[in-house]
Amino acid sequence: MARGVVKTELRFVTAEDLRSQLAEYEARFGVPSDRLADAFRRDGELEETQEFLDWSALYSAYLAATTSSQRKPAPRRRAP
Repeated sequence: MARGVVKTELRFVTAEDLRSQLAEYEARFGVPSDRLADAFRRDGELEETQEFLDWSALYSAYLAATTSSQRKPAPRRRAP
C-alpha cells in the first residue's frame, strides 16, 4: 500500500455496540464516560493520549446516537 494511504472497512454500529466499547474503557481506567472530560480537565486523572482521544470520540458518537434516537421527527405539514 502506498505511503499515506489508509485502508478502512465501513460498517454500521448501534448505540449498544458503542456502549459496549465504552464499557471497556471505563473498566480499564476506572472512570465512567460521563466523567471523562472532568477527569481530564479538572482532576488530572487522565493524560491526553491517542487512547483518551479515541475514547472521547467514541463517547461523543454514543451521545449523538442516543440523543438522535430519542428525538421524534417533526410532523409533516400539509400543503394548503
